Amino acid sequence: MRRVLVWIEITDGVIAQSALEALGKARELAAPGNLYGIIIGDDNCCCLAEEANAYGVDEVFVARNASLKFYQSDFYPTIFTAIARHVAPTAIIIGGSPLGMELAPDVAARLDTGLTAHCIELSWENTARGEVLKQTVAGWGGNMRVDIICPMARPQMATICQGFFPPAKQQVQHRGTVTPWKVEVAPDDCRVKIIKMIKGKSDNSLQNADIVVAGGFGMLSAGGFDLIAALAKTMGAQIAGTRAAYDQGWIEAERVIGQSGVSIAPKVLIIAGASGAVHFTTGFQGAETVIAIDKNPTAPIFTQADFGVVGDAQETITALIKELEA
Repeated sequence: MRRVLVWIEITDGVIAQSALEALGKARELAAPGNLYGIIIGDDNCCCLAEEANAYGVDEVFVARNASLKFYQSDFYPTIFTAIARHVAPTAIIIGGSPLGMELAPDVAARLDTGLTAHCIELSWENTARGEVLKQTVAGWGGNMRVDIICPMARPQMATICQGFFPPAKQQVQHRGTVTPWKVEVAPDDCRVKIIKMIKGKSDNSLQNADIVVAGGFGMLSAGGFDLIAALAKTMGAQIAGTRAAYDQGWIEAERVIGQSGVSIAPKVLIIAGASGAVHFTTGFQGAETVIAIDKNPTAPIFTQADFGVVGDAQETITALIKELEA
C-alpha cells in the first residue's frame, strides 16, 4: 500500500512553502485515501489542519501545545516518530527547509531506516523485493543523476530540494479528517527558549523574475560578470549564476541556481559560460525558454536549452547588447 506521510511545517502562522512542495509530490505518490500529514505547533495551528485537508491530505494529525509554537529539537522528532509508528507509512517525505533538514535525520535514526536528502525526483519502481521508492539526487559533483532505493527498511524517507517541486494546489471537493494527537509538554521541559524573534529581509526578486541572465565559470575569460550585469540591465533582468560563479565572488549566495542554491522558473533564462552540470540544471527545470551560450558545441548545457549559441560568450553577449540597445 502506498501510504505516504508528510511533515506540514508551519511558518509565521501559515503552511510553509516547502511543505506545500512536499504535499504536491506526496499526493502523486500516495494511493487514494492514503496521504497523511503531521502538524506540530500551538493552538493556532488547528485551523491549518483543515487547510491541509484541502490540499489533498486524507488525515492530518495535530499535536498542539503552547510550548511547541517554535521548533523544539527535544520534542518535534519524538512526536513525529510516534505518529509515524502509528500510521506505518510506506514512505515519509519532508520539505527541504532548514528545519526539515534538521528534523528528517533525527526521525530516520529513531525509526532505524534510511534517508535520502535533496531529492530532485521521487517515483515508485518495481524490484525483486517488491515496489520501492526510487529517490533521485544529483550526484558526483552534480555531473549525473543518481537513483537510490531503500530495499529493506521501512518506512522509506526522503527530503526534497526546496523550490524544485511545484506546490500542491487546493482541491475543493476533497474531504479529509483531523485527528488530535495528545502531547504533554510543560514550558520548563523545553531546553531551548525563544527570547526574541528578529526577521531578516527577504529578497524574492530572483525567484519572481520573468527574465534571468545567468553565468558560470566560463565567464572568467570575459573578465567576470560585468557583461552579465550589462545584459541584465539592458533586458531588465535579474542576475544569477552557478556555484563556481559564487566562489569567484561574482554573485551573492542567494543568487546561486541549483541543488545547493535556489530554483527558478522565469519566462526567459539566458545562460553563458556554464557547462551544464546536473547540480546546476536542476535549478531551472521550470523555465519556459532557455537560451545557452557556450563555445563548446558538446557542452551538456545545450541538452537543456531551447536555443543554443555556439560561440565566445564575450563576443556573443556584446553583440546581443548592441542589438537590444538598437
